[in-house]
Amino acid sequence: LSGIALMLDPEVIIIGGQISEAGAALFEPLAAELRRRTRVMIRREVPIVPPQVSDPSGVCGAAALVFTA
Repeated sequence: LSGIALMLDPEVIIIGGQISEAGAALFEPLAAELRRRTRVMIRREVPIVPPQVSDPSGVCGAAALVFTA
């Protein structure tokens, strides 16, 4: 993730999917590690956040399997 942040210089990193449900247990240590690895090159904090909208792709995929079976 730090390599991608250094190459693309994003304003924010959005972590979606089921892993984003981990909340602060995931986002706080991840943000701290990203800061540690990129602070010299980027010189600003890149926020890591969950998506603002839910991702129904898992439900859509399950529904598609039902209708094609």
